[in-house]
Amino acid sequence: MDDVGLEFRDGYRWLRMVVRGQPLPSAELDRDRDMLDGVADVDTGIFRGSFKPTVWAHELANVRSLLAALLNQLGQPRAASFAFLE
Repeated sequence: MDDVGLEFRDGYRWLRMVVRGQPLPSAELDRDRDMLDGVADVDTGIFRGSFKPTVWAHELANVRSLLAALLNQLGQPRAASFAFLE
């Protein structure tokens, strides 16, 4: 699996998430095969950090759907949020 990344920027602040691979690609359970290892970097101007989260592919798909819906409503006042399970 090649690295896949997602980055958000707002002026000087940014958040980047890079998926590095699947820790259990041949696991028996779908949920375990869906697991992805990543690296997240953040810089808010006041705080800078990096951590290695485990996310699930379906969570990233939900974020993609949310962003696509917001893009379809571009120019209209909207707010949205999402949260990972862990």
